[in-house]
Amino acid sequence: MSYVKRDLWHVKHDLWHVKRDLWHVKHDLWHVKHDLWHVKHDLWHVKHDLWHVKHDLWHVKHDLWHVKHDLSYVKHDLSYVKHDLFGDLPPLPSGICYLSQSSTVRIIEISYEYIQWQAAGNRIPQQVLLMLLMMISS
Repeated sequence: MSYVKRDLWHVKHDLWHVKRDLWHVKHDLWHVKHDLWHVKHDLWHVKHDLWHVKHDLWHVKHDLWHVKHDLSYVKHDLSYVKHDLFGDLPPLPSGICYLSQSSTVRIIEISYEYIQWQAAGNRIPQQVLLMLLMMISS
């Protein structure tokens, strides 16, 4: 009888282990469920953030269109400034260049040709000289 009693105790003890292990399974499944909820929630955030990225990229594209459009006005208005400053003067020598690609007037070089052009008696209006001086000094 003592063997039966001892073996029953082992059965009871083993069942306690099974119960404890089942509790751990249940607990681990709760963690899995909880982690899956976080994954779902985080995926919602990813989807939401991607929508914002798409939306912001649309704004960038739209704003770049405005920049391009506004730069065409700058280029157009600079042609009037150029005409107002230089009027009907003969073309300036090659040492003074206009970079229309950047929509700004820049002096690249004042060459020996310019010195010859001025020495030949050609006069440049005072406002043009002032503009050239300001551009060189900036």
